[in-house]
Amino acid sequence: MATFLDLTGQVFDHLTVIKYAGRNKNDRKVWACRCDCSNRTEIQVLGHNLRPEGHTKSCGCLKLERLRARATTHGHTQGRTLTPEYRCWVNLRTRCLNPNSQDWIRYGGRGIMVCDRWLNSFENFFADMGAKPEPKRKYSIDRIDPDGNYEAANCRWATRSVQNHNQRKARNKTSQYRGVHCVDGKFLAYLSINKTRIRCGVFDSEVAAAVAFNHVARQHYGDAARLNQCPELAISVFGPPASPSA
Repeated sequence: MATFLDLTGQVFDHLTVIKYAGRNKNDRKVWACRCDCSNRTEIQVLGHNLRPEGHTKSCGCLKLERLRARATTHGHTQGRTLTPEYRCWVNLRTRCLNPNSQDWIRYGGRGIMVCDRWLNSFENFFADMGAKPEPKRKYSIDRIDPDGNYEAANCRWATRSVQNHNQRKARNKTSQYRGVHCVDGKFLAYLSINKTRIRCGVFDSEVAAAVAFNHVARQHYGDAARLNQCPELAISVFGPPASPSA
């Protein structure tokens, strides 16, 4: 017959054994324990769960404290209120990782990923991105390269106008360049800002029209401008536009 081992008075993590409480319906030993938390909660614990490899360390307060600490160390989740920066981090992970998200097809579905540094750490995300500029409602996260991943080197806070300008180039059967369209043998260049078109001119050359677009885009968006590249003719994308055709 096995020797009965009395655990009364012994301490296991946050629990102190008060007394033997008999056996449960599965004929396993149960012990009455008191937690050392401020509530001094008493619970009943199976003997094997009091071992070092057991699952019960407290009355439940330890797990709650860890969850609370994880949620509040960065100060961006208080109760049910989430800061705009924290919501942004949650949403970008959802659209890249969750195939059930309605936006997944345009992000995770085409290979856009969240970098390892941001994947499971809002603290790292916030350290790299900082707070949204004011007014916060006008800014959201923007990937500088629309085909690149969510990572510090490729992300910034940007207004809707800047983001619209930075979107992937739409399919355009008349030209290979952003903001350039071929009409009756001529190349029309224009820049769209908040659904308003700014004409950059009409040109005989497709590349000249692309350079004109670059020039106007630089005037409006500065370093945030998404420009056409014209390496085949070694034309500077930052230079002044060619004279439009008559």
